[in-house]
Amino acid sequence: MNQNQIVGEIKYRFASLLLDQLLEDNIITRDEWVTFKKKLFKKYNPIISVLEEIDEKDN
Repeated sequence: MNQNQIVGEIKYRFASLLLDQLLEDNIITRDEWVTFKKKLFKKYNPIISVLEEIDEKDN
């Protein structure tokens, strides 16, 4: 991983945590959460986080 990928991964993780909390607190809807997650994915192109999400879906 290069420096830009590491920074993107960290930013994606923090933004994802924030989105998850907003959803849990009913501040945003599930549809809004999905929309924002897609935008985050396009912007930061995370590597590790995506692999972890895929693993969680398999279990």
